[in-house]
Amino acid sequence: MSAQDATAIIAALWERFRPTVAERLDTLDAGLDAIRADAPGTAPAVRDAHRAAHNLAGALGSYGRPDGSVVARRLMAELDAPRPDAEAVAALVAEVRGHCA
Repeated sequence: MSAQDATAIIAALWERFRPTVAERLDTLDAGLDAIRADAPGTAPAVRDAHRAAHNLAGALGSYGRPDGSVVARRLMAELDAPRPDAEAVAALVAEVRGHCA
């Protein structure tokens, strides 16, 4: 298999994965909304956002978006805080979203 074939396969798989990516981005948004409403890092929506960031970190790396994987891992670290910073989370979510385009 050529590198071009592998790239085409990865691109096709990424397109099939897009609905799941959209769901995970929605979960990140819900976590951000909870943080903005003063939810602690242990709140269910924040924990769900952490799990979504974790899943995106793995997927982005697997689908040829290593920079997005790095950002998703930074987001995971921020979401691990007892009181995640809403502005930091918002910036990281926007950056992850950009890598998912």
